[in-house]
Amino acid sequence: KEISHSAVLSVSYKNIGLVFFNQNNYKDAIANYKKSISISSLLKNKRNMAMTANNFATVYQSMNKNDDAIIWLNKAIDLNTELGNKSWRSKNYTNLGNSYNSKAAELKKAGNLEGFTNYNQKAMVAFEESLKRLTSDENKDDYMAACNSIGLLCINLGKLIEAESYCKKSLALTTENDNKKIKQETFEFSGLLYNELARQSNIS
Repeated sequence: KEISHSAVLSVSYKNIGLVFFNQNNYKDAIANYKKSISISSLLKNKRNMAMTANNFATVYQSMNKNDDAIIWLNKAIDLNTELGNKSWRSKNYTNLGNSYNSKAAELKKAGNLEGFTNYNQKAMVAFEESLKRLTSDENKDDYMAACNSIGLLCINLGKLIEAESYCKKSLALTTENDNKKIKQETFEFSGLLYNELARQSNIS
């Protein structure tokens, strides 16, 4: 009964943390996630630990604390690897790529071009890892999100042919997907890409 109560308490803290996160109260979100993952660690509940690690990363991403987000996403990836949870592992890799991308932009702004290049490369590897574990038949949302993320990175790196390839993969699934958010992201990615292709065509 004590273990059962602790398990419920761990999930409750995680859910309370999510409520605070949705209210943009990041301090209390983190405090509750810490309680949740502490109890889950004692119970060796890796599933809840993995979910909470991902929640930690989401908070730190929202706070623009990319280094912390990267640490927690790597923990989530390790846990989901142990659990054999391919879907969540793929989501973690997509989020990791986004954090690497944000870190690259941060370093570019600071004038650290070597770091900018290094983190862009890390982002590419993370996005590719995400796509390796996905098929469009298994999970259209995650597949499209990964294609959009890697495609946007390709645009930033000037690799427009590669970006167009990912864009076409994502666009092809919009008619089969009812997720408005991911469809909007796909259309926005498409707009950016074809505007950049048009700009490059005018220059040449």
